[in-house]
Amino acid sequence: MTRNVKPAGWRREPGRHSLAARGIKSGTKKRKKVVVVPQKKHKWGFDLTDITASRWQTLIDEHDLVLCEIHPYPDRPEIKHFHWKGEGILIVTKNNPITGEYGEPGVREREVGYASYIGIEGKRSKVLAVKNYIKRSGSIKDESPHERSYI
Repeated sequence: MTRNVKPAGWRREPGRHSLAARGIKSGTKKRKKVVVVPQKKHKWGFDLTDITASRWQTLIDEHDLVLCEIHPYPDRPEIKHFHWKGEGILIVTKNNPITGEYGEPGVREREVGYASYIGIEGKRSKVLAVKNYIKRSGSIKDESPHERSYI
């Protein structure tokens, strides 16, 4: 028959694990408070942007982006935004610059090479890299540093 034998010096402290059994005096062990600070997403926006399909494809390849179509308005399911997602980066466009499809059917004809509104968010380094690439590679009407004010 096996019997639980408690080590010498063991005592039960109500509502706690026995610190004495581990050789620690009561009240001397302090718990570290871990504070997790969420990383603030860096953002950037562009208004009415032209960028060729080949240059947009290069951007996709460089940042390993995957396209997801999102329907942001439940009451208007025909409207969509194009979300290009990658590790630490999200790019949202109103138009798909590769196919020319506009996010709102019937508003405008297909226009390959037109991204329309662009919103970028994610890790600072990635957002700035994408922002710089778009500014070098495309034609933009306006931009909103540090925010996505267009989409």
